[in-house]
Amino acid sequence: MMPEEETLPAQTAETKEAQPMGGTGLTLLICAAAAAVGWTFLHWKGEFFFSDHLPGIGLTVTQWALLSAALICAQVKGTLRWTRGGSLCLILSILLGTCFALFANDGLRAMNLPVTVLLSAQAVFSLTGQIAHPPLTAAGLWDGFRLLFRTPLRHWGVPFRALSLKRKNKVGWYPVLMGLLAAIPITAVAVTLMCSADALFESLWIEGAHAIGGLDGRFLMRLIIAFFLSLALFSFLFSAVLPPKALSPARAPSLQPLAIAVVLAVLALLYAVFAYIQVRYLFGGVSSVRMSGGYAAYARSGFFQLVALAGLTLALILPALALWRDARAVRALCALVAALTIVINASAFFRMRLYMDAYGLSTLRLLTLWAMAMILLALIAAIVKSVRPALRICPLLAAVALGSWIALNLCNVDRIVCRNQVRRFNEGTGDWNAIVSLRESCTPDCLPALAEIRDPQKREEAIQQFTSDLLYDADRRLAYDWSLCQTLMPKVEKH
Repeated sequence: MMPEEETLPAQTAETKEAQPMGGTGLTLLICAAAAAVGWTFLHWKGEFFFSDHLPGIGLTVTQWALLSAALICAQVKGTLRWTRGGSLCLILSILLGTCFALFANDGLRAMNLPVTVLLSAQAVFSLTGQIAHPPLTAAGLWDGFRLLFRTPLRHWGVPFRALSLKRKNKVGWYPVLMGLLAAIPITAVAVTLMCSADALFESLWIEGAHAIGGLDGRFLMRLIIAFFLSLALFSFLFSAVLPPKALSPARAPSLQPLAIAVVLAVLALLYAVFAYIQVRYLFGGVSSVRMSGGYAAYARSGFFQLVALAGLTLALILPALALWRDARAVRALCALVAALTIVINASAFFRMRLYMDAYGLSTLRLLTLWAMAMILLALIAAIVKSVRPALRICPLLAAVALGSWIALNLCNVDRIVCRNQVRRFNEGTGDWNAIVSLRESCTPDCLPALAEIRDPQKREEAIQQFTSDLLYDADRRLAYDWSLCQTLMPKVEKH
């Protein structure tokens, strides 16, 4: 069991919002602006908020720089407090952020992006005393989640107030800046109307824009987004150097224990019927005329839906145990539903195993296996929590889930999947099309596995096709999206 750390006393008095910017604030503003400009001009191409690929090494470097700036400035201001839980969150967030620089799987990057943001914020808030609870407890995670969505807007006015200060009876730059900001949309509308009304003015405007560096609509859009993103990042970072501020307590649920007990009782009855069918037919190997496509098709389908069902069940019983842990009926029903959900989880694993025996691994199937393991661990924890409600299991559960997810990323998922398909093909149990299908989302990590194909002709064909796709893909990647795995690319001339 993970040891609990002492809670940090948050100040009960409201922290004044009118905080002076100072040297630390200016440092944080520069770091925030650099991160925003890097995203909008080095990564985002302008068609969408993302480029053709999700960020890579650029995001890793940005995360390290922002975390360092926040913690160093907090140390200077005296708000930094090193704690076990906060340090663990910091280490986990850095490890997860490093995966962007190591691997190029866009699917994993998409899933890691929000987790990296949440974990980095949790580390900063924990180490600077912004949350009063240990960071990996349910209360600490919830406080960190709430703060993440509050702080990007809370301190926008700090740089503007610094500009508005008078120096030697002279008006500051604040009115000028506000005027320029207000002039941007008005000028844009005016120019659009004038270009529509006068073709000569339009041609002169376009020529002038190109003459001064190609100030087209995309450039202006990037500039505007970089400006507001800079303010949001600054506001988040600036909160780390302020004295801790007490969060308003979360509202107590208005739903009565009896109401949630009825919901759990209905689910328990439904899950009991489903569990009986699984034990009778799926695990028992009994065929039925109602099985569309026969037993084989029946047993090799439905695993994704069952994993989602188990996840939704956890989202119900874990909050119920936290909010109504004094109600014995609720605890008993939570334990019953959790036990029946274990049968559902076992059914999903049984189906997944049969499916993988037939078709091998894929990234999604590998991630589903991890999800099944975590759901099983959480269900067991829910049963233990139902029996011993005073036991704190959330820190251990959160640490295992986050640690195992980062370990899975660092194990090089693409190479594991490709080697599994190559091994199946070499043994004669796999299909060549399964290897070809990996081209849709291939990364350079697949190339070492392809070299293990025993058939020389197929090996050369696969490496040539994958290399061709990867070279074309590399041409579309920006420097911000580069990853270390791309050093595995062979030195081939591009035609």
